[in-house]
Amino acid sequence: MLLLLFASSGTGAAVVPDVDDADVSATMAIAAIIAAGLTAALGVSQYSYDVPAGYVISQTPAPGTLANFGDVVTIVISLGSPILIGRLDVSSSAIGALTRRIAEGDALRLTLRVLSPDLALIAPTTLRYRIDDLNQGSAVLEWTTLTPTATTNVIVTSAQNAMRSGLSVERRQIVFEASDSDGPQRKTYEYDISNLQGIPG
Repeated sequence: MLLLLFASSGTGAAVVPDVDDADVSATMAIAAIIAAGLTAALGVSQYSYDVPAGYVISQTPAPGTLANFGDVVTIVISLGSPILIGRLDVSSSAIGALTRRIAEGDALRLTLRVLSPDLALIAPTTLRYRIDDLNQGSAVLEWTTLTPTATTNVIVTSAQNAMRSGLSVERRQIVFEASDSDGPQRKTYEYDISNLQGIPG
Protein backbone atom coordinates (compact mmCIF):
# COMPACT_ATOMS: atom_id res chain seq x y z
CA MET A 1 0.00 0.00 0.00
CA LEU A 2 1.23 3.46 -0.90
CA LEU A 3 0.22 5.93 1.82
CA LEU A 4 -0.11 9.57 0.86
CA LEU A 5 0.18 11.83 3.91
CA PHE A 6 -1.16 15.35 4.04
CA ALA A 7 -1.11 17.86 6.89
CA SER A 8 -4.36 18.95 8.48
CA SER A 9 -5.05 21.47 11.22
CA GLY A 10 -6.38 20.21 14.53
CA THR A 11 -9.04 17.59 15.18
CA GLY A 12 -12.77 17.67 14.79
CA ALA A 13 -15.60 16.26 12.75
CA ALA A 14 -15.23 15.61 9.04
CA VAL A 15 -17.60 13.93 6.61
CA VAL A 16 -16.14 11.32 4.28
CA PRO A 17 -16.84 12.47 0.70
CA ASP A 18 -18.41 10.22 -1.92
CA VAL A 19 -15.61 9.28 -4.33
CA ASP A 20 -16.78 5.71 -4.98
CA ASP A 21 -17.82 6.33 -8.56
CA ALA A 22 -16.61 5.02 -11.93
CA ASP A 23 -16.58 8.63 -13.15
CA VAL A 24 -14.21 9.79 -10.40
CA SER A 25 -10.50 9.62 -11.25
CA ALA A 26 -7.81 8.95 -8.65
CA THR A 27 -6.70 12.59 -8.85
CA MET A 28 -10.23 13.88 -8.32
CA ALA A 29 -10.82 11.48 -5.41
CA ILE A 30 -7.60 12.46 -3.62
CA ALA A 31 -8.39 16.15 -4.06
CA ALA A 32 -11.90 15.66 -2.60
CA ILE A 33 -10.57 13.70 0.37
CA ILE A 34 -7.96 16.37 1.13
CA ALA A 35 -10.53 19.12 0.76
CA ALA A 36 -12.63 17.36 3.44
CA GLY A 37 -9.69 17.53 5.84
CA LEU A 38 -8.90 13.84 5.59
CA THR A 39 -5.87 11.81 4.51
CA ALA A 40 -5.93 9.83 1.25
CA ALA A 41 -4.43 6.37 0.94
CA LEU A 42 -4.26 4.07 -2.06
CA GLY A 43 -5.25 0.45 -1.56
CA VAL A 44 -4.11 -2.37 -3.79
CA SER A 45 -5.25 -1.61 -7.33
CA GLN A 46 -7.56 -4.15 -8.97
CA TYR A 47 -8.65 -5.14 -12.46
CA SER A 48 -12.19 -4.22 -13.46
CA TYR A 49 -14.29 -4.80 -16.57
CA ASP A 50 -16.61 -1.94 -15.61
CA VAL A 51 -14.37 0.81 -14.22
CA PRO A 52 -11.77 2.41 -16.54
CA ALA A 53 -8.11 2.39 -15.56
CA GLY A 54 -7.23 5.20 -13.16
CA TYR A 55 -10.73 5.56 -11.71
CA VAL A 56 -12.12 4.62 -8.30
CA ILE A 57 -13.53 1.12 -7.71
CA SER A 58 -14.26 1.46 -3.99
CA GLN A 59 -13.56 3.48 -0.87
CA THR A 60 -13.28 2.90 2.88
CA PRO A 61 -14.95 4.23 5.01
CA ALA A 62 -18.24 4.64 3.20
CA PRO A 63 -19.43 8.03 1.94
CA GLY A 64 -21.12 10.15 4.59
CA THR A 65 -19.24 8.53 7.48
CA LEU A 66 -18.29 10.95 10.27
CA ALA A 67 -14.56 10.98 10.93
CA ASN A 68 -11.92 13.05 12.67
CA PHE A 69 -9.85 15.49 10.65
CA GLY A 70 -6.77 13.70 9.41
CA ASP A 71 -8.37 10.23 9.41
CA VAL A 72 -7.49 7.98 6.48
CA VAL A 73 -9.81 7.31 3.56
CA THR A 74 -8.57 4.43 1.41
CA ILE A 75 -9.48 4.25 -2.26
CA VAL A 76 -8.97 1.34 -4.64
CA ILE A 77 -8.05 2.35 -8.19
CA SER A 78 -8.93 0.35 -11.29
CA LEU A 79 -6.23 -1.16 -13.49
CA GLY A 80 -8.79 -1.41 -16.28
CA SER A 81 -9.83 -4.64 -17.98
CA PRO A 82 -7.81 -7.71 -17.04
CA ILE A 83 -4.70 -7.96 -19.18
CA LEU A 84 -5.07 -11.32 -20.82
CA ILE A 85 -1.56 -11.19 -22.27
CA GLY A 86 0.33 -10.25 -19.18
CA ARG A 87 3.96 -11.08 -19.78
CA LEU A 88 6.22 -10.93 -22.81
CA ASP A 89 9.80 -12.15 -22.55
CA VAL A 90 12.01 -11.24 -25.48
CA SER A 91 15.53 -12.32 -26.33
CA SER A 92 17.66 -12.02 -29.44
CA SER A 93 19.47 -15.03 -30.84
CA ALA A 94 22.48 -12.78 -31.39
CA ILE A 95 22.46 -10.87 -28.11
CA GLY A 96 20.86 -13.49 -25.87
CA ALA A 97 19.23 -11.01 -23.48
CA LEU A 98 16.27 -8.70 -23.11
CA THR A 99 16.58 -6.24 -25.96
CA ARG A 100 14.88 -3.35 -27.74
CA ARG A 101 17.50 -3.12 -30.50
CA ILE A 102 19.07 -5.74 -32.72
CA ALA A 103 21.43 -5.71 -35.69
CA GLU A 104 20.06 -6.10 -39.20
CA GLY A 105 19.47 -9.73 -40.05
CA ASP A 106 19.41 -10.97 -36.45
CA ALA A 107 16.65 -13.37 -35.55
CA LEU A 108 14.45 -12.50 -32.60
CA ARG A 109 12.93 -15.09 -30.28
CA LEU A 110 9.84 -14.13 -28.32
CA THR A 111 8.16 -16.10 -25.55
CA LEU A 112 4.55 -15.14 -24.92
CA ARG A 113 2.76 -16.14 -21.73
CA VAL A 114 -1.02 -15.76 -21.56
CA LEU A 115 -2.31 -14.98 -18.08
CA SER A 116 -5.69 -14.82 -16.39
CA PRO A 117 -6.61 -11.83 -14.17
CA ASP A 118 -5.21 -13.71 -11.15
CA LEU A 119 -1.96 -14.26 -13.11
CA ALA A 120 -2.45 -17.99 -13.69
CA LEU A 121 -1.29 -19.39 -17.02
CA ILE A 122 -4.23 -20.10 -19.31
CA ALA A 123 -4.72 -21.16 -22.91
CA PRO A 124 -6.74 -18.64 -24.95
CA THR A 125 -9.41 -19.62 -27.47
CA THR A 126 -7.47 -18.08 -30.36
CA LEU A 127 -4.00 -16.60 -30.71
CA ARG A 128 -2.41 -14.70 -33.60
CA TYR A 129 0.30 -12.13 -34.32
CA ARG A 130 1.52 -9.71 -36.97
CA ILE A 131 4.70 -7.71 -37.65
CA ASP A 132 4.54 -4.08 -38.80
CA ASP A 133 7.17 -1.77 -40.26
CA LEU A 134 6.45 1.46 -38.38
CA ASN A 135 8.65 3.57 -40.65
CA GLN A 136 6.81 2.63 -43.83
CA GLY A 137 3.43 1.95 -42.25
CA SER A 138 3.21 -1.45 -43.89
CA ALA A 139 3.02 -5.06 -42.81
CA VAL A 140 6.14 -7.22 -42.73
CA LEU A 141 3.90 -10.16 -41.82
CA GLU A 142 0.10 -10.14 -41.98
CA TRP A 143 -1.98 -11.72 -39.21
CA THR A 144 -0.70 -15.25 -38.64
CA THR A 145 -2.54 -17.80 -36.50
CA LEU A 146 -0.70 -19.55 -33.69
CA THR A 147 -1.64 -22.66 -31.73
CA PRO A 148 -3.48 -21.24 -28.69
CA THR A 149 -1.40 -22.43 -25.77
CA ALA A 150 -0.54 -20.77 -22.46
CA THR A 151 3.12 -20.38 -23.45
CA THR A 152 4.12 -19.80 -27.06
CA ASN A 153 7.50 -19.26 -28.69
CA VAL A 154 7.71 -17.15 -31.84
CA ILE A 155 10.78 -16.65 -34.01
CA VAL A 156 11.04 -13.45 -36.03
CA THR A 157 13.36 -14.59 -38.80
CA SER A 158 16.46 -12.91 -40.17
CA ALA A 159 14.59 -12.24 -43.43
CA GLN A 160 11.77 -10.52 -41.53
CA ASN A 161 14.36 -8.36 -39.77
CA ALA A 162 16.05 -7.29 -43.00
CA MET A 163 16.13 -3.51 -43.42
CA ARG A 164 13.57 -2.19 -45.89
CA SER A 165 14.57 1.47 -46.30
CA GLY A 166 17.58 3.74 -46.51
CA LEU A 167 17.38 4.59 -42.80
CA SER A 168 20.18 3.62 -40.43
CA VAL A 169 17.61 2.50 -37.84
CA GLU A 170 14.19 1.01 -38.55
CA ARG A 171 11.31 0.52 -36.11
CA ARG A 172 9.29 -2.70 -35.95
CA GLN A 173 6.18 -3.57 -33.98
CA ILE A 174 4.92 -7.04 -33.17
CA VAL A 175 1.25 -7.27 -32.17
CA PHE A 176 -0.10 -10.32 -30.35
CA GLU A 177 -3.85 -10.86 -30.04
CA ALA A 178 -5.40 -13.49 -27.78
CA SER A 179 -9.14 -14.07 -27.46
CA ASP A 180 -11.34 -15.81 -24.94
CA SER A 181 -14.98 -15.49 -23.85
CA ASP A 182 -14.34 -11.87 -22.80
CA GLY A 183 -13.16 -10.91 -26.27
CA PRO A 184 -9.74 -10.08 -27.74
CA GLN A 185 -6.83 -8.56 -25.85
CA ARG A 186 -3.64 -7.27 -27.46
CA LYS A 187 -0.06 -6.72 -26.42
CA THR A 188 2.58 -5.02 -28.56
CA TYR A 189 6.34 -5.13 -28.55
CA GLU A 190 8.42 -2.54 -30.37
CA TYR A 191 12.10 -2.80 -31.23
CA ASP A 192 14.70 -1.19 -33.47
CA ILE A 193 16.77 -2.77 -36.21
CA SER A 194 20.13 -1.08 -36.60
CA ASN A 195 22.59 -1.06 -39.47
CA LEU A 196 25.69 -1.25 -37.26
CA GLN A 197 27.96 -0.21 -40.13
CA GLY A 198 25.92 2.93 -40.72
CA ILE A 199 25.46 1.93 -44.35
CA PRO A 200 21.95 2.51 -45.70
CA GLY A 201 20.06 -0.77 -46.05
